[in-house]
Amino acid sequence: MVWHAAKQRTSTDLTTLDNVFTTYDSNAKVYDSAAKRLVRRVMEGYHGTVFAYGMTGTGKTFSMQGTATSPGVIPLAITDIFSFIRENPRREFLLRVSYLEIYNEKIHDLLAQSTPGTPGSGAVQQEEIKLREDSKRGVYAAPLKEEIVQSPTQLLRVIARGDG
Repeated sequence: MVWHAAKQRTSTDLTTLDNVFTTYDSNAKVYDSAAKRLVRRVMEGYHGTVFAYGMTGTGKTFSMQGTATSPGVIPLAITDIFSFIRENPRREFLLRVSYLEIYNEKIHDLLAQSTPGTPGSGAVQQEEIKLREDSKRGVYAAPLKEEIVQSPTQLLRVIARGDG
Protein backbone atom coordinates (compact mmCIF):
# COMPACT_ATOMS: atom_id res chain seq x y z
CA MET A 1 0.00 0.00 0.00
CA VAL A 2 1.40 3.39 -0.97
CA TRP A 3 -0.12 6.56 0.44
CA HIS A 4 0.73 10.20 0.97
CA ALA A 5 -0.38 12.44 3.82
CA ALA A 6 0.25 16.17 3.58
CA LYS A 7 -0.99 17.16 7.03
CA GLN A 8 -1.74 15.68 10.40
CA ARG A 9 -4.94 13.68 10.14
CA THR A 10 -7.93 13.84 12.39
CA SER A 11 -10.59 11.17 12.80
CA THR A 12 -12.75 12.90 10.18
CA ASP A 13 -9.99 13.17 7.54
CA LEU A 14 -9.84 10.70 4.68
CA THR A 15 -6.58 9.10 3.61
CA THR A 16 -5.88 9.01 -0.10
CA LEU A 17 -4.24 5.79 -1.24
CA ASP A 18 -2.38 5.48 -4.51
CA ASN A 19 -2.75 1.70 -4.53
CA VAL A 20 -4.20 -1.03 -2.35
CA PHE A 21 -3.07 -4.61 -2.93
CA THR A 22 -4.50 -7.85 -1.64
CA THR A 23 -2.67 -11.05 -0.73
CA TYR A 24 -3.83 -12.43 -4.08
CA ASP A 25 -2.18 -9.72 -6.19
CA SER A 26 0.99 -10.75 -8.01
CA ASN A 27 4.35 -9.05 -7.64
CA ALA A 28 4.01 -8.07 -11.31
CA LYS A 29 0.79 -6.18 -10.50
CA VAL A 30 2.47 -4.44 -7.57
CA TYR A 31 5.43 -3.46 -9.78
CA ASP A 32 3.27 -2.32 -12.69
CA SER A 33 1.06 -0.22 -10.40
CA ALA A 34 3.61 1.21 -7.98
CA ALA A 35 7.08 1.25 -9.55
CA LYS A 36 7.21 0.70 -13.33
CA ARG A 37 6.52 4.33 -14.27
CA LEU A 38 9.01 5.56 -11.66
CA VAL A 39 11.75 3.28 -13.03
CA ARG A 40 11.12 4.67 -16.53
CA ARG A 41 11.32 8.26 -15.24
CA VAL A 42 14.58 7.53 -13.43
CA MET A 43 16.05 6.24 -16.70
CA GLU A 44 14.96 9.54 -18.27
CA GLY A 45 17.00 11.44 -15.67
CA TYR A 46 14.65 12.03 -12.75
CA HIS A 47 15.32 11.02 -9.15
CA GLY A 48 13.25 8.22 -7.68
CA THR A 49 13.07 5.77 -4.80
CA VAL A 50 11.12 2.58 -4.31
CA PHE A 51 10.60 2.01 -0.62
CA ALA A 52 8.99 -0.99 1.09
CA TYR A 53 7.74 -0.27 4.60
CA GLY A 54 5.94 -2.43 7.10
CA MET A 55 6.09 -4.64 10.12
CA THR A 56 8.15 -7.82 10.25
CA GLY A 57 6.52 -10.67 8.37
CA THR A 58 4.24 -8.56 6.17
CA GLY A 59 5.85 -9.51 2.84
CA LYS A 60 8.30 -6.68 2.12
CA THR A 61 11.12 -9.03 1.13
CA PHE A 62 8.83 -11.14 -1.04
CA SER A 63 7.42 -8.05 -2.76
CA MET A 64 10.86 -6.57 -3.38
CA GLN A 65 12.82 -9.74 -4.26
CA GLY A 66 10.18 -12.29 -5.21
CA THR A 67 10.98 -15.81 -6.33
CA ALA A 68 12.05 -17.50 -9.56
CA THR A 69 8.38 -17.94 -10.57
CA SER A 70 7.14 -14.60 -9.20
CA PRO A 71 9.93 -12.01 -9.53
CA GLY A 72 9.63 -9.01 -7.24
CA VAL A 73 10.08 -5.28 -7.74
CA ILE A 74 13.90 -5.43 -7.86
CA PRO A 75 14.29 -8.03 -10.64
CA LEU A 76 11.39 -6.52 -12.60
CA ALA A 77 13.02 -3.08 -12.36
CA ILE A 78 16.35 -4.53 -13.49
CA THR A 79 14.65 -6.03 -16.55
CA ASP A 80 13.07 -2.67 -17.41
CA ILE A 81 16.32 -0.75 -16.83
CA PHE A 82 18.27 -2.90 -19.27
CA SER A 83 15.38 -2.92 -21.76
CA PHE A 84 15.45 0.89 -21.69
CA ILE A 85 19.20 0.85 -22.34
CA ARG A 86 18.76 -1.50 -25.33
CA GLU A 87 15.99 0.76 -26.68
CA ASN A 88 18.31 3.78 -26.56
CA PRO A 89 21.55 2.64 -28.22
CA ARG A 90 22.73 6.19 -28.97
CA ARG A 91 22.71 7.19 -25.31
CA GLU A 92 25.48 6.36 -22.89
CA PHE A 93 24.59 5.07 -19.44
CA LEU A 94 26.59 4.66 -16.24
CA LEU A 95 24.75 2.45 -13.77
CA ARG A 96 25.72 2.62 -10.12
CA VAL A 97 24.03 0.49 -7.51
CA SER A 98 23.85 0.91 -3.78
CA TYR A 99 21.75 -1.20 -1.43
CA LEU A 100 20.53 -0.16 1.98
CA GLU A 101 17.96 -1.04 4.58
CA ILE A 102 16.53 0.82 7.50
CA TYR A 103 16.44 -1.38 10.59
CA ASN A 104 15.59 -0.11 14.07
CA GLU A 105 15.56 3.43 12.67
CA LYS A 106 19.18 3.21 11.46
CA ILE A 107 20.36 3.09 7.87
CA HIS A 108 22.58 0.11 7.05
CA ASP A 109 24.73 -0.22 3.93
CA LEU A 110 24.14 -3.78 2.76
CA LEU A 111 27.15 -3.66 0.42
CA ALA A 112 29.66 -2.57 3.07
CA GLN A 113 32.08 -5.35 3.99
CA SER A 114 31.38 -4.86 7.69
CA THR A 115 27.79 -6.12 7.46
CA PRO A 116 27.65 -9.87 7.01
CA GLY A 117 24.23 -11.16 7.99
CA THR A 118 22.31 -9.08 10.50
CA PRO A 119 22.62 -5.29 10.14
CA GLY A 120 25.38 -3.86 12.28
CA SER A 121 26.76 -7.30 13.26
CA GLY A 122 30.06 -7.00 11.37
CA ALA A 123 33.40 -6.96 13.08
CA VAL A 124 34.02 -3.34 12.05
CA GLN A 125 31.60 -0.60 13.08
CA GLN A 126 30.09 1.15 10.05
CA GLU A 127 30.29 4.91 9.83
CA GLU A 128 26.83 6.31 10.55
CA ILE A 129 24.86 6.78 7.36
CA LYS A 130 22.77 9.92 7.18
CA LEU A 131 20.29 11.34 4.72
CA ARG A 132 21.57 14.42 2.92
CA GLU A 133 20.23 16.72 0.24
CA ASP A 134 21.76 18.95 -2.39
CA SER A 135 20.53 20.65 -5.53
CA LYS A 136 22.32 18.31 -7.96
CA ARG A 137 21.84 14.89 -6.33
CA GLY A 138 18.58 15.49 -4.54
CA VAL A 139 18.12 13.40 -1.37
CA TYR A 140 20.75 10.71 -0.84
CA ALA A 141 22.31 8.57 1.88
CA ALA A 142 26.01 9.03 2.71
CA PRO A 143 28.43 7.48 3.05
CA LEU A 144 26.99 4.61 1.01
CA LYS A 145 29.01 2.21 -1.13
CA GLU A 146 28.20 2.38 -4.86
CA GLU A 147 29.24 -0.20 -7.43
CA ILE A 148 29.22 0.22 -11.20
CA VAL A 149 27.35 -2.54 -13.04
CA GLN A 150 27.10 -3.35 -16.75
CA SER A 151 24.62 -6.21 -17.00
CA PRO A 152 21.50 -7.58 -15.33
CA THR A 153 23.46 -10.60 -14.07
CA GLN A 154 26.14 -8.40 -12.53
CA LEU A 155 23.50 -6.24 -10.85
CA LEU A 156 21.66 -9.28 -9.46
CA ARG A 157 24.97 -10.58 -8.06
CA VAL A 158 25.55 -7.30 -6.23
CA ILE A 159 22.03 -7.45 -4.76
CA ALA A 160 22.54 -11.11 -3.76
CA ARG A 161 25.79 -10.19 -2.01
CA GLY A 162 23.94 -7.50 -0.08
CA ASP A 163 21.33 -10.05 0.95
CA GLY A 164 24.07 -12.40 2.22
